[in-house]
Amino acid sequence: YDKLSFVLYSQGRVMGIDPGTQLYGLPLHQQWDSMTIAHNTISVDAQRQSAGTGKLIDWHTGANWVAVTLDGGPVYKDVSLRRSILLTPNYCLIADRVHSSTSHTVDWIYHNVGALTIERPQTSERLADLPSQNGYGHLSDVKRSSAGGELRARFVDAPNRQPEDDSNPNSPAVTTRPADAAGIEGPNTVLDPAVIELVMPASDHPEFMAGVAPGHDLKNPVPFVLARKLGDDVSFTAVLSPMSTIEVSGRDDYSDHELDIAGPDFSDHVSIGPTLSLSGDTSSER
Repeated sequence: YDKLSFVLYSQGRVMGIDPGTQLYGLPLHQQWDSMTIAHNTISVDAQRQSAGTGKLIDWHTGANWVAVTLDGGPVYKDVSLRRSILLTPNYCLIADRVHSSTSHTVDWIYHNVGALTIERPQTSERLADLPSQNGYGHLSDVKRSSAGGELRARFVDAPNRQPEDDSNPNSPAVTTRPADAAGIEGPNTVLDPAVIELVMPASDHPEFMAGVAPGHDLKNPVPFVLARKLGDDVSFTAVLSPMSTIEVSGRDDYSDHELDIAGPDFSDHVSIGPTLSLSGDTSSER
């Protein structure tokens, strides 16, 4: 049910989360934890992925970057899911392709702790017609935009003290607690603010949604961004970075395309096809 999902670690903590596991006796354990839409992956026709065996297609590295391409296996009938991930010191690029002989509604979703701000496009239309099954009923406060263009969103996890205990013994919050001033790790360490900038290049006929969903602590819902496309050959490209000034140039209209990704002290050119290739200067570290 969670093939091709990932967890994003940045700035000393887990930012892009896995939902974890609620207490087994809670209805939410079956209704949310084991649903595809609860994970940072791809959902087709609002259905839960079936069991399947994935496959590593490609793995290669550079001086300070690594790229992998994976196939999700037969998790949907007559649908191929393939995900490529490029990790550099400055950003993580996620490139997905969904191919089938027939048209499908394809959802790309990402859950990240903190407060969410959508810079563009404006998501002002409230959505109340999502299906209730397969976890979609737990997506709340959902707003939508079908304006198209580039998506630019920012998650900010503000300074906080990590909890001294976990109210859910089956699902401890996964967070690294850095050393305090005395060099001793502990539950009372105050973390600095952490930022993840999400950029999805402009593409044809996208629909974007944003809202909140259950997380490890049910008292603190976790924001999400969902991109939706309809077709028989659909692609998504996303850049996740701790740099709020990162710039992504290019379009995502086809499965094979190119992007230029730049920051204050680096500039990369990425070719996206069956696998990923990178050229440029990725020498800075963050």
